[in-house]
Amino acid sequence: MQRKIAERRSTYNKEKIDDEECKNILGQSVDSLLNSRRKVVKLYLLNMTLEEISEFFNWSPHKTRNLLYRGLNDLKKILQEKGIEYED
Repeated sequence: MQRKIAERRSTYNKEKIDDEECKNILGQSVDSLLNSRRKVVKLYLLNMTLEEISEFFNWSPHKTRNLLYRGLNDLKKILQEKGIEYED
């Protein structure tokens, strides 16, 4: 079962960074992704499913999934470089 972003528990250190700053960093990081990956990641972060995103762009599920996974991997690397790490 796929969990929504809102259902996941965050483990970043709140003493080092406040929520507003974290949102700004996340927004800037997402905006720095390649356009095709950015579009998919933004919709996923808004809790759309892969199927919904695929249908929205009229893309195959395979293409959508690849763009999402690559985008999330890029986003994770960018955030780690900025000192924000997430553990499930």
